[in-house]
Amino acid sequence: MIYKTEKTPCGNVGVSYISQEKANEQAQEMGNNNCWNCSNCSNCSNCSNCSRCSRCSGCSNCSRCSRCSRCSNCSNCSNCSNCSGCSRCSNCSGCSGCSRCSDYEYFVENKIASTPEQAAENLEKVRAIILDNEKRLDMSHWHEDSGWKDRTCAEETLCETTHCLSGWLQVCSTDPIVRTMANPQTAGAMSAPVAAKMFFKSPGEVISWLTNRDYLAEMGLPNTKG
Repeated sequence: MIYKTEKTPCGNVGVSYISQEKANEQAQEMGNNNCWNCSNCSNCSNCSNCSRCSRCSGCSNCSRCSRCSRCSNCSNCSNCSNCSGCSRCSNCSGCSGCSRCSDYEYFVENKIASTPEQAAENLEKVRAIILDNEKRLDMSHWHEDSGWKDRTCAEETLCETTHCLSGWLQVCSTDPIVRTMANPQTAGAMSAPVAAKMFFKSPGEVISWLTNRDYLAEMGLPNTKG
């Protein structure tokens, strides 16, 4: 049996296969998380017109969106995960800034990005740098200045300049294309697509995510380092 609520003042509809109480709780949760006109979603925030999604944020105009997870700022997508800033995609994962893609993994603006293994390696490098001195992380800008372009990753760690998570991924990339990208957000997503959803988080959230190596589980990789 399917239990449904009436539309709430925010236009949300809770759905449960267990009880009416669970459906009511889901509808209340969507409202508390500032979601509008959504149905049967859980653990999402600031979304609208979505259905059957989980752990997404900042998505809008997603009337054709269903069964997505851990996405942000996407629209009209379905069956995707760990994506950001995409539109009209389906069955993708770990993508950023794509449009009208399907059955792809780890694409950024329709260009091939890092595989999970490569992304994990890139994040491990940045993790070590940031956790060695948390003052190196400043989420209020991409790069403190442009001097990093003339320095290696190792040299940059000695200069006491700061970067956000995406900025450090660009600084420490060994790919010359990524290093010369004008958009640091895209460059960071190319280095580690799974990290794209963290680019606008607080320093504390980023440090916790790196400390716990949450990115490994999110990419389906084992955490062998504890």
